[in-house]
Amino acid sequence: MAVEFEIRQINQGYSKKINTLRGLHYQEGIYAQAKMISYLADGLYSIALDVNPDSSTYKQWHGEILSFENKKIMYIPRGFAHGYVSLEEDLEIGMDWHIDLISIIISDKDKNAKFLNEINMSEDYL
Repeated sequence: MAVEFEIRQINQGYSKKINTLRGLHYQEGIYAQAKMISYLADGLYSIALDVNPDSSTYKQWHGEILSFENKKIMYIPRGFAHGYVSLEEDLEIGMDWHIDLISIIISDKDKNAKFLNEINMSEDYL
């Protein structure tokens, strides 16, 4: 499947400890952006969640293990939130993060993020 995609920014993330959860992150309004996600080490579990209430797939999600070995790249469209959890050392949706939730590490930023029902996505910006 071909996807029209213009690279405007490249970000690099780093999680020192296993089971570190990042996300779910998204941009609203004119800041909404699509993403291409890959991983250059042993692995992470990446999830995309449709946060657009006008979408036929609203609240549906898809997850994939991304690693250097499997060479998978995940496309995250505009209007979707993205999150991942590190699988190596160095909610109402029911997402399976593939980790023991008791040992999860979450940043203060992610702990204070909006809940799904607080997200205001507009068709004008998707």
